[in-house]
Amino acid sequence: MHEDGTFSYTSDLQLTLAAIDQTMHHTDRNTLHRTGSDVTWPHRL
Repeated sequence: MHEDGTFSYTSDLQLTLAAIDQTMHHTDRNTLHRTGSDVTWPHRL
């Protein structure tokens, strides 16, 4: 969690594409921004 209330993450994956018998590298980067106050879910898992 950053001081401004955002949360950032990076995820690196190696995907095996069976149809073409190759491996692909994928990087996912995101920053999430709070859009409202905290919400309490009615059902907790």
